[in-house]
Amino acid sequence: MHDRLCSRTSRYRSAERAVGLVQNGDIANQVIAQLGDQLKPVERDPATLLRKVKAELGQKGDLILIKVKDSDPQKAAAIANAWAREYERSTNNIYGGAPSEYSSSVQTELERTRGDYEQAQKALEAFVARTGRTSSPGRSGKNSISSLPCKRAKKRLSRW
Repeated sequence: MHDRLCSRTSRYRSAERAVGLVQNGDIANQVIAQLGDQLKPVERDPATLLRKVKAELGQKGDLILIKVKDSDPQKAAAIANAWAREYERSTNNIYGGAPSEYSSSVQTELERTRGDYEQAQKALEAFVARTGRTSSPGRSGKNSISSLPCKRAKKRLSRW
């Protein structure tokens, strides 16, 4: 019980520190650079923009809510969204996490690899249809790339 309580308290403190990182002049400067003319000239001052932004911990303590006050709700949303992107980038740099751009890169690679796999699977199926062979000697009868073991891996396994 004590360990769970300490764990929750520790996570809560970490989350509170993360909330404190939202109010950041560097983030304000990045948001100003991104939004440019969408902001009034006075709002292009980082100190002024910082006064519009508030952060708080969500009810369950696992989300950080970034709130922006502005008379124009669309501008408030644009500031909040830009702020959230810059906050994510900033905290990833601080804590060494992967930026969100990496996840899209991984997704692109996954889709390319899936395409390669599907192309190889079609080639295997065409080969089986053309030759009538359903398996190699000593292999299971499955007609799938994923069921064809690598010869080197098979040799290594036979040593065990």
